Parts: sequence; C-alpha cells; structure tokens
Amino acid sequence: MTLPNSRIPRRSSFVTILLTLSLLGSAPAFSQNLDTEPLYGSSALTSGFIEDPLVVMLEAGGPDSVALLNNECLGYISNDQADYVIKYEAGNSELGFFVDSDIDTTLIINDPRGNWQCNDDADVLPGTNAGISFNTPVSGNYHIWVGSYSSSDAGEPARLIITEEDAQDWSSLNLFGGTQPGNWIASEAIDFGDNSSDWAGDGECDDPRFAGRGMASTLLEEDRLHDADDCRELFSEGAIRLVVDMQGSSMGRIERGELIRSDMTQADGSYVDIFSFSGSAGDLAILELRSGSFDTVLTVRTPSGQEFINDDYNGDSGRSMLTLTLEETGSYQASVSSFVGQETGDYTLTIQSEP
Repeated sequence: MTLPNSRIPRRSSFVTILLTLSLLGSAPAFSQNLDTEPLYGSSALTSGFIEDPLVVMLEAGGPDSVALLNNECLGYISNDQADYVIKYEAGNSELGFFVDSDIDTTLIINDPRGNWQCNDDADVLPGTNAGISFNTPVSGNYHIWVGSYSSSDAGEPARLIITEEDAQDWSSLNLFGGTQPGNWIASEAIDFGDNSSDWAGDGECDDPRFAGRGMASTLLEEDRLHDADDCRELFSEGAIRLVVDMQGSSMGRIERGELIRSDMTQADGSYVDIFSFSGSAGDLAILELRSGSFDTVLTVRTPSGQEFINDDYNGDSGRSMLTLTLEETGSYQASVSSFVGQETGDYTLTIQSEP
C-alpha cells in the first residue's frame, strides 16, 4: 500500500515493538469506558479452549480518535463501549487477537493489568490488518476495540479473531473455524434443509453435519437437514463450519468426549478413550486433541502396531497434535488420555485424512 506524503508514518511493528502504555499515564486524556456492556458481546475462555479460532463479526471504527489515548495509538473507535470483552483463564498458551477486513484496521486492547496495547499493521498478516499477541498472557478481562485507520471507514464490516495459535500461522487460519482452508464453502452451496426440528429457532444449530461454538451441546441424527434458519445464520457469522458434505463424507471428523472414572485405565493410571479411523498408504493424517480440563496426551497406533505420541503441542498442555504421512493401508487407532493419572474432563478430538 502506497501512503500519501501527508499521512503520518505508521508503526507496523508487531511483537518485538508492541506498544504497551500505562493506564495511569494516559487515562486523564482519554475517556474509554471499561464498565459498560460491550457492543458485540463477551466470552469466558480457558486456555486450550476448543473452538479456536473464536471469530466475532462486527463493524470497525467509530467517531472517536484513538490519538487521545497516546500518540503511539492510531485510528478511530467508539469510546463509550468496547467492541468485545473476554474473561480469560491463562495457561501455557500464547493468546492472540487480530482483525480480518477489507479496510485498513487498528486494534486497541486494555489488558488485565490495565495496560493499553495498540497495533496498526501486523507484520504477520497480509494487507493492512492489525494484530496483537500476548506471549505470556495473564488471567483476567481483555477489553477490545477494532478501529479503522481512517474515520471515513467507520462502520465497515470486520472480523475479530481470538486464537491461541502461533502468530506466524494466523494468515493460514480458516476464519470459519479450524485451520484447513480447503474446507471453506459458500453458504449458497449448502443445502440447509427445512425447519422441522423440534429445536429449530432456538438460536443454536442442531444439524450434526456442522461443528463450532454455535452448535447445540447435544446433536441427534434426526435433526440433520432440519434446523435451516439457525444453522444458516450461524454459518454466515462464522460461528459454525460444515464438517460433513452433502454425500455424508467427512470433511474433518470431530469426536467430542469425556474422560470419566469408568473408562479403561492404562498402566500409568490414566483413563483412555480409543477411536478407530481408516487410512491409506500415502495419505496425510492430521489429528488434534484439545481439552481445557486436563493435560492431554494423543497416541496413534498403526495397523502394524507402531505408536506415535504427542503430549504438549507447542508448549500447550491442553493441546496435543500429530501430523503423519501414513505408510500403511488399514485401520488406525487414536487414543485420548491424560499426562497425569486419573485426570477427567471434556475433550475434542479432530481427525482428518487427506490423499
């Protein structure tokens, strides 16, 4: 992007030159309200949260200049209300926030310590979108504003993305949920069916062909193709994604389960759930296990008995991941267990196999 000569040079630094401003030093000149209800809602997230990335649809910008906060912060927002707030329980993962929009965006966050974090253009993102990464986040409330660099762009649509993925991987994230861009599909290409489900119109998607934070907690096969309006709206908002195509083929199998005391027990005292999947020699298998309740361990056993194990993926104790080029054709087993014996709790296991 070529800047006009009259435009103030912007700061495109990201992690290495993250702008951390003291709340005490800047509050007298700024009137951002941290006590009002956020414009687009809030979420309570625990490190290792399952539906990563969390995508929030909103309108960027507002009438107020962020320059009043500090001359290092840029753009226009609404002082009266934050756009979004998350209450976060920290673990071992980094925590990232970034924006996806066709306009030039900025990002402003008041972190749990009361510091202001600002960014204009993030080096790890294409175009002119903003992003902020907390390498060692703390627990507490994060108040978030998505700004527009130009006041004339206020009101334009944008997505706020909240993720624990490494910042270098942000540009490859599927903003409809997950990390496989090949699974993106336009809503016009999906047959959502009708509204004959007993649960149609309750604001949650009950169709088991989908997955995501907008889904009902209990899914029944009888509701397939029978919750059209709820699922269509949530899909368009990025709150769910299609995981089974029109012919019923898996586009990424998702198993939601729970380690409980009645499960099988391994020699180390940990409980275990086992899932089978078919693979062909030469396929690429991607398996990811996430839990906010226990320290995950993922094991894949090949048809000939060879085992591959991952404990903490990228230093995150609530996430395990294996990417394997399969050498055999046959039935594979994926085992879900915990690093510490007798741990229990919910988990999500995603299994994808691609030729």
